[in-house]
Amino acid sequence: MDSHNALSPVYASEIGSEMKHCVVPSHMFLKHMFDAESGAYVRTKALLVAQGNYQRPDTSGNTFSKMVNILVVFIRLKIMAVLDRAQFDITGARNT
Repeated sequence: MDSHNALSPVYASEIGSEMKHCVVPSHMFLKHMFDAESGAYVRTKALLVAQGNYQRPDTSGNTFSKMVNILVVFIRLKIMAVLDRAQFDITGARNT
């Protein structure tokens, strides 16, 4: 994001009272990846999330998030249990 100039950090004191209602808090989660064999650092993955419940309704259109159907999850878990498999992928689920 930094190389694309997508975000510019600012101090809260720099935001005027007329703009404070436009601020949407965000958080960044970091996961450091290491090589399983050598233990050497490989990379860091980051996930930036914003608290959308703070966003004013008039600033965006229709929004939705792709969700996995819980019934599908339970059916696949049952199938995997019958097949005695310990691991599988659920398409549409977020893997962090």
